[in-house]
Amino acid sequence: MKNAGKIILSKCDMIRESDLLKRVTGLLHDINPEAEIMDKDYHYAPDTFFNGLFYGESEKKTPLYGEPEIAESEIPVFDSVSIKEPELFRTGELVFLMEELIRQRYGRVVRAKGTVRINNELIRTDLSDDRYLITPAEETAKNGFVIIGEELDREALIMKLTLSHPGKLPFPSRSREALFRYPPLRSSRSQ
Repeated sequence: MKNAGKIILSKCDMIRESDLLKRVTGLLHDINPEAEIMDKDYHYAPDTFFNGLFYGESEKKTPLYGEPEIAESEIPVFDSVSIKEPELFRTGELVFLMEELIRQRYGRVVRAKGTVRINNELIRTDLSDDRYLITPAEETAKNGFVIIGEELDREALIMKLTLSHPGKLPFPSRSREALFRYPPLRSSRSQ
């Protein structure tokens, strides 16, 4: 951090203690007074900020370290599954789901995040690699969940997160029992 030109703090909107962010940015300024510190939601940052990150201060069209030499066949193509208004009965089910995602029960998941309604309460969860975080969500948060990865079992994921909606099985060809079968059923694309 001592040599960084820019420091980006993420998840700042989740900090509940009002002066914590000020203390953290103050400590970072003490370590590196020259660094530009971004402690706001990056979704609203101007394009020039990101161009500066990726292309250097001059905002040239060539990245600082040149183009990566990756064969097109080596570039992963990720699928994503978005679920509106997911719902589970118990928090334990969400923990179990996170563990199943890590163990590739529904495909090779690289990222999952969003909110899930459990007993009329929104719970936020965030999974990356083999770690996850589950916390209460703000009352104003949108209820939705997205899973990103390769060879995802879309039907099983949607069914898993919509089980508490009686009679709303989106895929009549699959039974609820299929969700608990191991090894998992794969979508027709991965066969």
